Amino acid sequence: MKILRRLFRLLTPYWRTLLSSGFLLLGRAAIELAPPLFQRAVIDEVIGLRDLSRLGLLVGWLVAILIGK
Repeated sequence: MKILRRLFRLLTPYWRTLLSSGFLLLGRAAIELAPPLFQRAVIDEVIGLRDLSRLGLLVGWLVAILIGK
């Protein structure tokens, strides 16, 4: 427990950096998990139901996410 208190005291000046790093880590995880969701939607909703009306939108979002990655 003493070690954790010492660690928190040492990290106190850097709390903003740690907080922003945590948010960026969550954002990165969301970006990494997004392409499979869009691929599933393309397979299930476009190919499975044979409805091409959403294909352009889903592929556009997928390409935008992959470029952002």
